[in-house]
Amino acid sequence: MATTFDAASFSLAAMTCKKLPADREPAKWNKLFWAVLLGLIPAMVIMVGGDLGAIQTSTVVGGFFMCIIVIIVAVSFFKEIKSDK
Repeated sequence: MATTFDAASFSLAAMTCKKLPADREPAKWNKLFWAVLLGLIPAMVIMVGGDLGAIQTSTVVGGFFMCIIVIIVAVSFFKEIKSDK
């Protein structure tokens, strides 16, 4: 689990940096921010008792926000295609 969260926080930190050369790592504060944010998810599930209903609700809420992000990415992708002519 620790390796998975470490890799996920590294990937998220690298993606949120505007200009990050290939030979550099993201800032430690950025990786820490994403690690804490990722750690809050299981902590909240434990705090509510680990109920399956809570996990299902958090999945639906997270999926809703992910749909919004996918729509934004799709719109920007098509804008980029139009401007690349």
